[in-house]
Amino acid sequence: MTKKSASRLARDKAKKDLIGNSCWDDLNGIYNGCAQLLHSHTVIADYAADRDLHKFLGDPTLTVANLRSLTKDLQQMAGELAQIKKQHEGKTGGSDNPDEVMSTFSIYEMYNLFTERHNAVLMPTVYQILEEFGEAEKRRTAFRAANAPTDAEKAQDPNNTDVIDAVVKEPAVALSAGENTGEVKLH
Repeated sequence: MTKKSASRLARDKAKKDLIGNSCWDDLNGIYNGCAQLLHSHTVIADYAADRDLHKFLGDPTLTVANLRSLTKDLQQMAGELAQIKKQHEGKTGGSDNPDEVMSTFSIYEMYNLFTERHNAVLMPTVYQILEEFGEAEKRRTAFRAANAPTDAEKAQDPNNTDVIDAVVKEPAVALSAGENTGEVKLH
């Protein structure tokens, strides 16, 4: 490999300075942000997998319908995001080609529209699902608190392995010395 001459290095630097943009890198960053938006909804899957929590849903039929709708919308939007990404797949850095730079503006606008659709279509459903599961979590917590065994019940349960915080009180016994006999009488 030969070393580049000083004039060649200067020309390369001038060309790089002329480009002066990072349009493809910018689009890749925007894509990553949009993908993260879709990925952020995976927390709902944890709620959906908690079968015990389902017993405490106010309207399980509505929640299931909302989960199906969200799943369908997420799949559709993931497909749309992949189609946008294909338009700049494998491109990095910047460009000195005016047509390419103009195409990056168009792709950027597609990402903006994608984000607006995400916020308008997905977020209301996401908020409703999270609210339904949040209320179910409150009901489950209240139910468990109301139905928790007392320490006395835990103490009687031979299968209980929980630590029981019990307060042990010393009996109040008054001692007095008897007359010349050395007896101790309990009162």
